[in-house]
Amino acid sequence: MLKKEKKLILRKNNGFTLMELLVVIAIIGILSTVVLGQVNSARDKAESASVKAMMANMKVQAEIWYDTNGQKYTTTALTNTTCPTSGTTNIFQDPTIQKAIAKIITQTPAGGTRVCSISGDFWAFYVPSLKGEIAPAKGWCIDNSGAAKVLTTAVWAGSTTDGSTGICPAS
Repeated sequence: MLKKEKKLILRKNNGFTLMELLVVIAIIGILSTVVLGQVNSARDKAESASVKAMMANMKVQAEIWYDTNGQKYTTTALTNTTCPTSGTTNIFQDPTIQKAIAKIITQTPAGGTRVCSISGDFWAFYVPSLKGEIAPAKGWCIDNSGAAKVLTTAVWAGSTTDGSTGICPAS
């Protein structure tokens, strides 16, 4: 009988039980869910930062256009419209700004129109939302005054509702 008991004891120590394996798999599943959630959040924040950086570069390029084109942002006003894709009459048709807008469109969520507004003295660019940072009902706006901020609605050239010379009102 002693031999039989030893065999049973040895069999018990040969591996993990089903319950132990299930617990380990559950823990790994929970940890991977947490890690993947953090990775996706970080990716969205990186895309938002990239879009903001491109929009900041657009501001610089717009000022270069202004200085080299008779101290005006356009010869033809655009109000409340999608950004033009051809021509040479305003800052949004500058090749550098066109490339930035194209890249921004690929990095922002679908379902909203990126809006360009411009008059001789004012301009604004509005993106309806940025991933991971702004609620879907909000957007990001930059303008000629140097503003770069979150807005609840898009605003257009000449609508200086905050009393400044810029387009993006305080919100």
